[in-house]
Amino acid sequence: EYKQQEIVLNFKSTLLEDKIILIHVLVIAPIVEEIIFRGYMYRILKSRTPIIFAMIISSTIFSLIHYNVLSYILLFVLSIFLTYIYERNGSIICPIIIHSLFNLMMSTLIIYGN
Repeated sequence: EYKQQEIVLNFKSTLLEDKIILIHVLVIAPIVEEIIFRGYMYRILKSRTPIIFAMIISSTIFSLIHYNVLSYILLFVLSIFLTYIYERNGSIICPIIIHSLFNLMMSTLIIYGN
């Protein structure tokens, strides 16, 4: 049995009381994480390694910072997809929007799921 992430437990217990958490999850986190992982880390790695290695390394780190073995694969695949979208469009805006929508979907599942 794996425990839920501490942030998920806190989020679930305080969301209805504290709307600031929702703003953080849906707006601030996607912006900051995309700037760090796609806009900065991936770009640097891409300039020094083949694109596929840059995608794998930045996506692995992105997944690991969330500290949950259960969500690792899902976050890794999400990160690869976000990096692909970033590479395809050349803009950080699309990955930010998709990341935010992903967090909205996960938040909804956390609140209303079993």
